[in-house]
Amino acid sequence: MAFNAGKPEGSGPDLFDTIFCCEARKPTMASATPTPVAKDVKMGGVGIVFVKDEQDCLYVNFLVEGGPAHRSGKVQQGDMLRFINGQDIRWRQTSQISPLSGPAGSSVELGFERSAGEEPFYVALKRDQACYPDMLAVPPPGAVIPNQR
Repeated sequence: MAFNAGKPEGSGPDLFDTIFCCEARKPTMASATPTPVAKDVKMGGVGIVFVKDEQDCLYVNFLVEGGPAHRSGKVQQGDMLRFINGQDIRWRQTSQISPLSGPAGSSVELGFERSAGEEPFYVALKRDQACYPDMLAVPPPGAVIPNQR
């Protein structure tokens, strides 16, 4: 299945802007609902690079070696991100979704589906400054997501 190569130029904030961004630094995408943080607070991420499919589902593309997700031993390439802090990201307005990034040392709970029909599993991760920001990869046209349903 082919990937969505990204959003059109000039389009407004969307789900991905909300999930991957925060206010402390200028990340790779604009933020719809920035996380308010003091200017002197260091930001952290969980060490996951995601890709999205044609239905805008987010899949783990790879883990940053030594990052919080990698150290957990629970997250694998191909896992689909379903929940952030208990919120199902597929059915929420962007203003209701917590971003992955946040103050370094703070926690975020992520829920993933490994395969269709299985119950999601959850992992609590402590954000790490060395892994900021988490990213959405834009693969070449025609690329295939590992373990995609």
